[in-house]
Amino acid sequence: MKFQFRETFNPFHDEESVIYLSNLAFNSQEDILLDDIISIFEMTNEEDRREYLSKIKEYYINKGALFDFHEFDEHVDEFLSKNIGNIKGAFLEVLVYNLIRKYCLYNKLYKECKVTYNNGDEKNHPYDIISISNIIKFIDIKFSCYHLKPVHLNDLVEYLDEENVEAYLISLDTFSKIVDQINLLNFQNKISEEECEYYKNNLNFITNRDIYKSILHKKCLIN
Repeated sequence: MKFQFRETFNPFHDEESVIYLSNLAFNSQEDILLDDIISIFEMTNEEDRREYLSKIKEYYINKGALFDFHEFDEHVDEFLSKNIGNIKGAFLEVLVYNLIRKYCLYNKLYKECKVTYNNGDEKNHPYDIISISNIIKFIDIKFSCYHLKPVHLNDLVEYLDEENVEAYLISLDTFSKIVDQINLLNFQNKISEEECEYYKNNLNFITNRDIYKSILHKKCLIN
């Protein structure tokens, strides 16, 4: 077995407001703050997003924490000017990457990474994150599993027949919602019953609860 990895570029990962809010989430010490940060990415209306951004500011004021409110206001204006559909996935991808980099053991860590297997053609679809130690971990990240499609599942399980390979699906949804979405794909005849069971039995699901635990307890997300 021989894998080759090539990291590519996602411009949304470099958006300053995305990095800033990901860092706020990463450094959160209470779930109430995490709830407010994540909620702003779930709102389609700008005024609703502004309301939750105000809650974040109020949180730091009430805590009496050392906090650069001028910097916060600048990033709020930048964030509100963006298309939320373009950046909410990037927010979670940056956050998860930083959690793995900080709290997990690995030899190499890639994001937005394309794969060549046994000198074949390079895979078109990049994996969101690939972690390499004694186990190669292929990771796909979905802010919401509502957007989960058969092709995403197929990409994740592609190499599971190989030794020392694991696949992870990470989402801010609950475990039950992820399983329900996979069952729905079966109900819609987009995947077979056998495929449905294979995905549920062989993928590692990382949920909102796991992400919160990793942040609040400073523990590895994928080990």
